[in-house]
Amino acid sequence: MLYALQKHGADVNLIRCKDGEQAVEYLENRGKFASNESRITPAFVLLDLNLPRMSGHQVLEYIRNSAHSRSLPVVIFTSSSNPKEVAACYRSGANSYFVKPLDLDKMTSLLELLLRYWLQEVQLPRSTSE
Repeated sequence: MLYALQKHGADVNLIRCKDGEQAVEYLENRGKFASNESRITPAFVLLDLNLPRMSGHQVLEYIRNSAHSRSLPVVIFTSSSNPKEVAACYRSGANSYFVKPLDLDKMTSLLELLLRYWLQEVQLPRSTSE
């Protein structure tokens, strides 16, 4: 994904978390992110379901149950095309669900579409707490 973004020179400030627990720590400003004064509130979350230590489903549940992040758009970007998985994510509050393409050009096109939609076309709240 990072390679696909770099390939097309996407000017995006991407914060990558290595697992679900780190994603929650980032959103809560705790752990190694507690003293980060240059921290950026994300415009949206691109969430894989297959995360170590805390699943994407658990991260989505945290986001939707947290007062300060509940309005944060969550885009599921994962390898599963299982209809039950898709339905479960939408029931839990996902805004979109995409299956990761294996082809680099398709991956790049999809990421460009997502970035254009969420960062240029959609009107988002200025703060996730609003």
